[in-house]
Amino acid sequence: SLPVPEPEPASSASLPSSILVSNFAEDPLDKSVVIATYNSGLYRYNRYSGNAVLMKGTEDLSVRDIVFNTLQQPDGRHTFVIGTEGKGIHLFDVETGRMCDNQLPGASRFLDSGSVHSLLFDRQGNLWTGVYQRGVYVYPRKVYDFTLLNPTENNPYAFPASSVKSVYR
Repeated sequence: SLPVPEPEPASSASLPSSILVSNFAEDPLDKSVVIATYNSGLYRYNRYSGNAVLMKGTEDLSVRDIVFNTLQQPDGRHTFVIGTEGKGIHLFDVETGRMCDNQLPGASRFLDSGSVHSLLFDRQGNLWTGVYQRGVYVYPRKVYDFTLLNPTENNPYAFPASSVKSVYR
């Protein structure tokens, strides 16, 4: 397993009482827990030390969902995807402890200002994205671009929904 550096401390060891937690995800490599908040970005909780540390660069994000890509990026980075309220989708590099400069190709076209409420990586490494008032998008691992799942003559069972809250496997 890859050594993962601890994020630089940006706040006190415990979560402030004003934090509104929206979701959690366990890092599959170091088993720490990333805590998503509606009003203060992301925190990394180390279960061994009991410390929760604000992840720099995320403090202005209202995070709805987080998901780790267990299949790693094509360039080998250890990352996770963040779905936000009104600021679309972002990629976070765990090794550097920073938001990635090069985000997911195609995301800006559909998701820059979207409210991404739900994320899921399927077994093939495709990223499923539920976007409030826009529908379901799939980001095929082999294509690296987003596709809106709209009903068509060839695929009448796609998702015409405009208010997606959750995507589950």
